[in-house]
Amino acid sequence: MQKTFEKFCLGVLYFGLALTLFVPLVLDNTFFFPFVQPKIVSFRIIIEVLITFYLGLCVINKEYVPKRNFILMALALFIAWSFAPSIFGIDFSLSFWGDMERGEGIISWLHFLAYFIMLSSVIKTEKIWHILFDISLGVTIFVSLLAVGQIFHFDIFYNTTGERISSTIGNAAFFAAFLILQLGLALYLLIKRKQNFFKIYYFLAAFLFLYVIFNTQTRGAVLGLVAGFIVSIIILLLSKTNNLKQRIIASSALLALIVFSGIAYTYRESEFIKSTPLYRVLSISLEEKTAQTRLATWNAAWVGWKEKFVTGYGMENFGYVFNKYFPPTIYEDEGSQVWFDRAHNFILDRGVTTGIVGLFLYLSFISYPIYFFARYFMKNEEEKNISILFIGLIVAFVVQNLFIFENAVNYFTLFFLYSFFAFLIARRKATSISKNIKTLDFALKVIFAIYIIAIWPIMNTTNIKPTYAGKLVASALDADPNKYSFFDIVKVFKTVFEVRTYGAPEFQLKFIEFVDNNLANAGQVVPDVLPILEYTDNQTAELLAAKPNDVKYYLLTMRHFNYTFASISEKKFERLNRALTFFPIMQKLSPTRPHVYQEAGYSHLYKFRNFKEDNDLENAAKEYDQAEKLFQEAVGLNPKVVESHINLIMLYLNRGAEDNNKIQNEVEAMDSSGAAFRTYDYLKNLISLSRNNESFLWIEKFSKMLTEIYPQDDQVWIDIALAQAYQGKNDEAIETAKKVIEYGGEGKKDQVDQFIKEVRAGKYKPTIKKK
Repeated sequence: MQKTFEKFCLGVLYFGLALTLFVPLVLDNTFFFPFVQPKIVSFRIIIEVLITFYLGLCVINKEYVPKRNFILMALALFIAWSFAPSIFGIDFSLSFWGDMERGEGIISWLHFLAYFIMLSSVIKTEKIWHILFDISLGVTIFVSLLAVGQIFHFDIFYNTTGERISSTIGNAAFFAAFLILQLGLALYLLIKRKQNFFKIYYFLAAFLFLYVIFNTQTRGAVLGLVAGFIVSIIILLLSKTNNLKQRIIASSALLALIVFSGIAYTYRESEFIKSTPLYRVLSISLEEKTAQTRLATWNAAWVGWKEKFVTGYGMENFGYVFNKYFPPTIYEDEGSQVWFDRAHNFILDRGVTTGIVGLFLYLSFISYPIYFFARYFMKNEEEKNISILFIGLIVAFVVQNLFIFENAVNYFTLFFLYSFFAFLIARRKATSISKNIKTLDFALKVIFAIYIIAIWPIMNTTNIKPTYAGKLVASALDADPNKYSFFDIVKVFKTVFEVRTYGAPEFQLKFIEFVDNNLANAGQVVPDVLPILEYTDNQTAELLAAKPNDVKYYLLTMRHFNYTFASISEKKFERLNRALTFFPIMQKLSPTRPHVYQEAGYSHLYKFRNFKEDNDLENAAKEYDQAEKLFQEAVGLNPKVVESHINLIMLYLNRGAEDNNKIQNEVEAMDSSGAAFRTYDYLKNLISLSRNNESFLWIEKFSKMLTEIYPQDDQVWIDIALAQAYQGKNDEAIETAKKVIEYGGEGKKDQVDQFIKEVRAGKYKPTIKKK
């Protein structure tokens, strides 16, 4: 009976562990985050089920209890240590549960630890490991072929990240990192398998992975591969071997790489190179925006890390540090939020979140196999080649992670591969965790019993409830507005909030944004909407109570009250004043983020407009001064941001002709600072603002700027002619009107002739915007 149960448990474990290798294929658009959440939920559920059978197996046969080795100890100690900075960090809930977008947090690391232990303890023969490797490679080949479909733009495939391919992974950089690890498995089996048929199969698989990696155009991945290749060649040349053929091949390969890289870099601007994925890889420059963003983010991470160098801020809390030391130079595009929750460098990510202690433990886990392979795996030709391969693979993975951050998809393969390393280590030297069999037996039985009781609450809390809520949110956001009303979608969100799961802040954010997008600029709302507005206000309060240190949610709340201040006419000043109560907190949490000053500036701008409409000129002047000061603060943080300058111009236009000199100064400031406002969209926006404020001088000026880059728009010439006519520049208006025919065609002639008659008849009288 005992043997039968043992075989049954082993069978389930073999099947379940093999099933985890299919997780990269999981993709479901009905999830909140379709590329990450379904993968991590599937993985967690499989692991939680398998733990039951693994614990039962250990109770029956102590041979399956994990063996003590350095790689397991380093991983376990890293996860154990991560609790300390997280508990005393900024946001323990986020540290423990993670978020929906990344699917990490301590809870996922505990699942990865369980995965690691089960793989390294249950799979006891190379034969079974090789079967699992083949399954993993089969899945990766399929994923890669989907990527090839994206490369050639087959209609049945879709692209998720613009021009860069990402297959079922959803992100080109993550996809490349995933393929690097799988490339290592293919090359390992190429060395191990002796049959020519299999060698050809693994060689073609490796070639496919390399081809797809280069087509992801991920620079960090390519640099990692090059670094791993160079390290492998150097080790091979320095190792003790009598194989002259290998030395010649290795030396030739290294020389070929150097020559090819030199030629490709020299001719990187040629049409041939530009037509290949190599161009993006070769066009690396510290002056490029991506590089500048990376450097600025790394600097912010380092400044923050130094404050808590030993302990760090807690898992998943990098975003708080980034906000506190936000580098304003990385914010240039209009509407860009620039919320980074990772440093895009695993050294800084681990250092900021778990301190130097956590970083040391994690690096020990990552790097120990290098020592092991160099020390114990260089005795014969085959083991030497495998050792060199895996050392090069680890180097490649580490180097590429210096430019991107680790993620759940890559952890699946990373821990799968490192479990195999632990298996190899355990074969060389390992001891049981406990020598006291009776104590161990009792402890295992207690743990098994507790887990049987706890498995459903664990599964429900970590997977089922957040998945149910996330799918409801996704359905609400994707709802057809022709079939579902505003009120129907609000009901769905209310159902989500009743679930009470760890993803609530992310769901509340989407709900508040949904309401604001529907009510912004709508003015006074109908009575039926008032309860929903009050409900949304309460959601912002709950959100801030749960996330008192996150500037993102304060900014969201402030924007909510700014967007909806006119929804209740008798409370418009009350709502704007409430929005401004969040400014001091936001300024403390993120003093260098331009968005903070922009949003507070909008609050004062709206108050200025309303006081002006009420003819309360004294209070209007005070609000004007505050708005100008805040908008100028935003400009000062990064003068290249066009949006910040436009906010000032909008304020000056609202005031009237007396601020014409200030507008001119702002235009000159944009030109001198390199703020690229002379584009079609920006100038159209400025023309629209000028028209809304009846500033014919600036309609004319901005329209003329637009004709310098886009003269073929006949509507712009119409705007100029009308603006000139309203300023009393009749002769200029008539001459400009003739341009309308030039660019609009003869079909505009009658309209232009009528306009000229009206101008000469004095229909368009000079207008001065009232102060």
